[in-house]
Amino acid sequence: EVTSYALNKAKEFGCLTIFNPAPALKIKEEDFKKIDFFTPNETEASFYLNRKIETKKEIVEGSKDLLNKGIKNVVITLGSRGVYFQNSKESYFVEAANLKNEAVDTTGAGDAFNGAFATALCEGKSVNEAIKFANCYAGISTTRIGTANSMPSRDEIDKIL
Repeated sequence: EVTSYALNKAKEFGCLTIFNPAPALKIKEEDFKKIDFFTPNETEASFYLNRKIETKKEIVEGSKDLLNKGIKNVVITLGSRGVYFQNSKESYFVEAANLKNEAVDTTGAGDAFNGAFATALCEGKSVNEAIKFANCYAGISTTRIGTANSMPSRDEIDKIL
């Protein structure tokens, strides 16, 4: 009910919506049409499709099915495999950021990705640039223990990108 209310209010005020379904819970079918950017990981995307999506082919096909629900842009985060983006005009994979340190804690990586993605879009970056920015930000956060304490500074991101 809260998700539906928030999506409706956002659209009422003409806001762009980014919906990260974590944890994945059932939402009203009509609410999918109010989502501008749907940002699940593979497990969450599988929940909404009622089937596993693991291979590249399954990710591409699953994204098409999510778009058919009325979502405008699908951004599936794939952990160490990067990100997949698809809308009605384009689709592509973005590799994971090339980081010096190994991942040690993925807690909060989805939140890191979504916050950075929203930031980049608000700064006027293209969707592709926003995905790369968010991917880098979330990637760095996994190289540190914890959630809030693991978030990188803007300088760290700018040095990599």
